[in-house]
Amino acid sequence: MKVAFNELMMMECPVRVYLIEGSRLFSEAVAGVLRRHEDFELVGIGSDPDAVTRRLREGGVDVVLVDGSVKRRELLDLTSRLQEEFPKLKVLALGLDSEERILEFIEAGAQGFLARDASSSDLLQTIRVVEHGCGFSSLHLAASVHNRIAEFSHPEEPRPQGLAIPLTPRELEVLEAMADGLTNKEIAQQLSIRTSTAKNHVHNILQKLQVRTRREAIRAGYELGLLQMPHTW
Repeated sequence: MKVAFNELMMMECPVRVYLIEGSRLFSEAVAGVLRRHEDFELVGIGSDPDAVTRRLREGGVDVVLVDGSVKRRELLDLTSRLQEEFPKLKVLALGLDSEERILEFIEAGAQGFLARDASSSDLLQTIRVVEHGCGFSSLHLAASVHNRIAEFSHPEEPRPQGLAIPLTPRELEVLEAMADGLTNKEIAQQLSIRTSTAKNHVHNILQKLQVRTRREAIRAGYELGLLQMPHTW
């Protein structure tokens, strides 16, 4: 990873970063790290959702950092809102300390995650990786997410053979809605979630079932016993 990171550091600079403040102390520490490195430009800090959105509409931002150390629902809502309005914007959640919190930001659409005990070098490296289009989390966080998803799966439901991670209960609901022919927008309305969240679930389902299309996912779901009733395709 060090070699890859060094190569990234020699590429386009600086990375323009906007910080969404949660905890003032935590945010000031992050801002201090960014200001000490010329390869990163802190273009703004904000906490009010409307003000943040207005600033991002002006452009000139590559990566948005969300301070997830404070467990406020509005930070998750804002993350989801940003992904819906600015789909190309990279969002990195910082200061996460539990599997539940990681999963919340995954569902909200963040592309990267960093634990509360991460170092300043971890922060800079992760920003670079996420900015270049690669989702990133530490191995520790990845293992935690894997274990938590496994806990969420229903033990009475058959697990697909050969899959490293089973579908979550929510993904099973989305798969059933897909089999019923619903679009992402219709799935979002039926499950009372955002359209961007529905899209993320569909993307995750395709990856986990190792297929390329929705039709193939439905077929695989039926063949693996994830869909209990036969559907036409």
